Amino acid sequence: MAGVYDVTLVRNATGIEPETLDHYQRLGKVMFTQGERSAEIGWMQTQLSNLGFDTKGTGGAYGNGTREAIRAFQSANNLPVTGGNVDHHTLVAIENAFRSHQQSQPDQVMFQKGQTHAQLRPLQQALTGMGYNTGGTAGQFGPRTEAAVSAFQTAEGLPVSGKIDNQTWLRILERAAQPD
Repeated sequence: MAGVYDVTLVRNATGIEPETLDHYQRLGKVMFTQGERSAEIGWMQTQLSNLGFDTKGTGGAYGNGTREAIRAFQSANNLPVTGGNVDHHTLVAIENAFRSHQQSQPDQVMFQKGQTHAQLRPLQQALTGMGYNTGGTAGQFGPRTEAAVSAFQTAEGLPVSGKIDNQTWLRILERAAQPD
């Protein structure tokens, strides 16, 4: 369904990735709840952890730690506390807070060599689409992904570390959204 959106328009207007926007179409419904497991939950856990809300893991399993982190996030952001469930408003607030955090902390490392995470896949796909050889798009940050990130950072005039920090992350998304 993400293909029906103008990617650049959606990203610029809302700050939300079109793939994520598909989830938001279920307005008024619980998006995620305890006991579920998915890559999207893993990404939400990563965002919350980077915002200082400990989910007790970022593997995509929605357990007690995630429930408590959601409650704390909702309370800290003056959102209705939904018993630890993630509703539309909470998910949008997490995404917006995370984007603001990324922009305010450009050097914070998100991913580096040796890590495996579902959210590496779209970054690897974006880099591959721009002509950088990541060695695959399975979400494993190996030596080829590190070399691809370093080459991208060099080409973009970013500090070269081979790690995906917030500044690199945002630039990859920015470049991937540009028409060929």
